[in-house]
Amino acid sequence: MEEELGCPNSSPEKRYFPESLDSSDGDEERILACEDLELNPFDGLPYSSRYYKLLKEREDLPIWKEKYSFMEYLLQNQIVIISGDAKCGKSSQVPQWCAEYCLSIHYQHGGVVCTQVHKQTAVQLALRVADEMDVNIGHEVGYVIPFENCCTTETILRYCTDDMLQREMMSNPFLGSYGVIILDDIHERSIATDVLLGLLKDVLLARPELKLIINSSPHLISKLSSYYGNVPLIEVKHKHPVEVVYLSGAQKESFESILRLIFEIHNSGEKGDVVVFLACEQDIEKAYEIVCQEGSDLNPDLGELVVVPLYPKEKCALFKPSDETEKRCQIYQRRVVLTASSGESLIWSNTVKFVIDVGMERRKVYNPRIRANSLVTQPISQSQAEIRKQILGSSSSGKLFCLYSEEFASKDMRPLKPAEMQEANLTSMVLFMKRIDIAGLGRCDFMNRPALTPFLCIRLHVCVCLFRVCVLLDVSTTNATHWHKQRCALEDLDYLAALDNDGNLSEFGIIMSEFPLDPQLSKSILASCEFDCVDEMLTIAAMQSVHTETLSLEVLFPEWLCFLPPHSSWFVCFHRFFYWQNKPQAALHEDLSYPVPVPGPLSTWGPLSRLIQARSPDCFSHLPRGAEEAALTCWKTFLHPEGDHFTLINIYKAYQDTALSSTSDHCVEKWCHDHFLNCSALRTADVIRAELLEIIKRIELPYAEPAFGSKENTLNIRKALLSGYFMQIARDVDGSGNYLMLTHKQVAQLHPRCCYAVARKVPEWVLFHKFSVSDNNYIRIASEVSPEL
Repeated sequence: MEEELGCPNSSPEKRYFPESLDSSDGDEERILACEDLELNPFDGLPYSSRYYKLLKEREDLPIWKEKYSFMEYLLQNQIVIISGDAKCGKSSQVPQWCAEYCLSIHYQHGGVVCTQVHKQTAVQLALRVADEMDVNIGHEVGYVIPFENCCTTETILRYCTDDMLQREMMSNPFLGSYGVIILDDIHERSIATDVLLGLLKDVLLARPELKLIINSSPHLISKLSSYYGNVPLIEVKHKHPVEVVYLSGAQKESFESILRLIFEIHNSGEKGDVVVFLACEQDIEKAYEIVCQEGSDLNPDLGELVVVPLYPKEKCALFKPSDETEKRCQIYQRRVVLTASSGESLIWSNTVKFVIDVGMERRKVYNPRIRANSLVTQPISQSQAEIRKQILGSSSSGKLFCLYSEEFASKDMRPLKPAEMQEANLTSMVLFMKRIDIAGLGRCDFMNRPALTPFLCIRLHVCVCLFRVCVLLDVSTTNATHWHKQRCALEDLDYLAALDNDGNLSEFGIIMSEFPLDPQLSKSILASCEFDCVDEMLTIAAMQSVHTETLSLEVLFPEWLCFLPPHSSWFVCFHRFFYWQNKPQAALHEDLSYPVPVPGPLSTWGPLSRLIQARSPDCFSHLPRGAEEAALTCWKTFLHPEGDHFTLINIYKAYQDTALSSTSDHCVEKWCHDHFLNCSALRTADVIRAELLEIIKRIELPYAEPAFGSKENTLNIRKALLSGYFMQIARDVDGSGNYLMLTHKQVAQLHPRCCYAVARKVPEWVLFHKFSVSDNNYIRIASEVSPEL
C-alpha cells in the first residue's frame, strides 16, 4: 500500500502507469527515444514544458498538501467528504487524483465523473484540467452539458452538470461506467444534486467497488456527516485575513451605497478588482448603466474602470482575466464585476481585493396552489455570506463591505441556503423518480425530505400513486406546502396521462421521461405524432428551450469579458399602470427575464418604449441604442398572425434557409446581425432540435413530412400544444388585454414583444408558455386558441 501511494517525502507527482505503457516489451527504439523524457501515463506522450509550469501552480494550492491522505482514504473507504473553501483547488485537483487512482487499477470499474451545478464551470474546469494533465480536451478529459457532449468512449475524466448525470441514471441506473463519482458544490443544493445524493446511497450498496467523493463548503459538513454516517473527512484549511466592514446604515439605500463605495475604492488608488453582489439581474443592469456613465468622468490617472456584468442563470462566461490581457493593457484597469446570487462559483480571478455584499437576493419560489413561480426578495443565508468572503481568500489584504449590520446577519439570515427542492416545481423530479423506480432502485433518502400532511381530496389512483412516491422519497408528515407541491406534481403528471390507474408510469410517461424537457413540452411532442406536426413541434420545443440552454462560446475565452462593449448595457424600467376590475394598481414592473436597452432618459422615450422595455426570448439580440425602430421593422417580417409559437417557427426556418444558402458562417452571422437576431442562440436551437429528432428516431415515433403554413397544419399544431399546455390557458375578460388564467385566477398581460401586442390585437383566448408572479405579471410566448379545440 505504502509503495503504491508513495510518501510525503517522495516526488510530489508520483503517477501510476498501466501495463500498456510499460516499455519492457523490447521496443529498444522507443526506449532510446524516451529514456530522458517523462511520459504522460494517460496518453503515453512526453510531457510538455507547460505541464511543469502548471504543476508548480498546482503545488501551491491549499488542497495539494492533502493529496496523500486523500489517496489513503480513497483506497480504504467507499465515501470521502472534502471540506474546503471556494478557492482551495478541490474542484480541479481531486478529480485528477481520482483519475490516477482509476489508472492504477487499470480502469477495472470505470472512469471518473465530476458533477457541477453550473454548465459554465463544467466547461471551464474541463478545459483547465485537460491543460493541467497535458491531454486533449474531448479525449482523455471531456465535459457533458445539456445538448453538448464533448466526450468519447475513451474519456477517462468527464465533467458534467448534475442534471446530466441524473438523466444518465435512467439508462444506466447503477452508473456502471464510472469507478469514482465526485459530487461538487453540494452546498448549492440543486434538485439534481439532492436526488443524486439520495439515489447514490442505494447504488453504493449495490456496487461495493464504487467510490463517492463529496466536495462541499464547511457549513454543510455536519449535515453531510450525519446523513452519511461515520465517513472520512478531509478539511482543507486556508485562511487569509479579510477585513469585514459592516455598514448597517447603508441597507435602506443600498443601491446608492454600492455606487458610492465603488467610486471611493477607485479614487483611493488601491489596486485590485471589485465584485459586487446585488439582489437580482435587474439591479445588475441598472448598476451597469450608471457605473458606465459616471465612470467615464473619473480621473484617468487612476486607471480605467471596466464594468463586467455576470449573470449566473443566463449565458455568461466566467470571470477569469488572463495574464496576456493584463500585459497588453498599457494603463491600469480595475474591473468591477456585477453579479447576483449563485454567482460566487463563477468568480475565478485572483485579482479580487474588494467585495461588496447587499445581503439580499431575489429567488424564484414555486407556488403549487396557483401553479406558478413567484419572485421573492429575502436575505441570503449565513453560508452564502461566508462563501462571498472566501472569494478574497487568495488576497493577502482583502476587504468585504457588508451593507447590513452584524445583528441582521445573526438574526435575519438563515444558517444554510434553502434546498431548491423545497422551493421549485417537483413535476419533472417526480417523473424521474417514477422512471427510476422501474429501473429497480428503492427508496430515496433525501437530505432534506419533502414533507407531507394529511391527504387532501384527490382522485383515488392519484392517492395510490402518492403513497408509492412517499415510499420512494421517504417522506415525513409535517409541512403542508411541500405536501401540496407533491400533490400538484402528481396531479400534473396524471392530467398529462403520464400515470396509469395504479400510479405507475404509463407508456406515455415512460416516453415522456426520455426527453430532456419539461413534461408539458414532452407531452406536446408526443401529441404531435398523432396530429402529424412533429417537425413543427420539434422546432417550437428547441426555440423555447434556447432561453435556458444557450451557452455562449465566450465561456471558452474568459478574457473576452475584459472587452465588453459599452453599448451592451441593459436594465428593466418602469411600466405603465394597469387596471383590473376598475381598481388601479400601481405596479413597478421589474422584469428579471427581459432587460432592455436604455437609449436615454425615460422622458425621451418614444411610443416604441413599451415594445422594447423587455427582452424577448434569446433568439433576439440585445439592441444598440437608437436601433429600436429598425429592429422592430426587421422583427415584424417574422411575426405570424396565429401567435408566438408560429413566429418562432418562422424565425428558425429563415435562419435555416440562410444557413443552407450561405457559403460561410460569416454570412450567417451577418444575416443575424442585420436582422437583430442572436446567432449563437439560433445555432443552439439547431443543436437542441437535432437531439430531439434523434430521440424521436431512436424510440421509433412516427414522423410526418413538414407542412407548415397550411390551415390543417396550423390547427394540428394548436391541438398538439393544447395536449401539453391545457392548464396554461387565459381569457381576456374586459377586452383591453387583461387575461384571467383559468386554473388559478391570476390576472396578467401579454408581453410587450408578443406578436399580438405588436399587431395591437387582443385575442379572447390564449395558450401561453411561461408566467411568473412578479410586479409585471406577463405571460410569454402566447398563441390564440378557441374553446372548440
